[in-house]
Amino acid sequence: GFFGGCSCGLVFIPSIIIVNEYFHQKRGIANGIIASGSGVGLLVLAPIINVLLDTYALDGTIFFLAGVLLNMCICSCLFRTLGQNLSPLVSVTDKCDEES
Repeated sequence: GFFGGCSCGLVFIPSIIIVNEYFHQKRGIANGIIASGSGVGLLVLAPIINVLLDTYALDGTIFFLAGVLLNMCICSCLFRTLGQNLSPLVSVTDKCDEES
């Protein structure tokens, strides 16, 4: 319970932050897709948990879900923000303004 909530928080919050870093013009749509993904994931996870409980009992199911959450935490640690030399979208007019 407690560690599952902590690991979900360690995955969800960085994904929101990194999306806001990369998307500037359509940030609302990107955040909407991220937020709806967690709901859809929980909807899909319920039948999977039932199958896991029937197959591996409670101990195996918790072990499997802990492994999935651990992999998600590791993937969220690999998120990188844009460096100072990189930008998501640079238009031609911005480059012309910098040169003059």
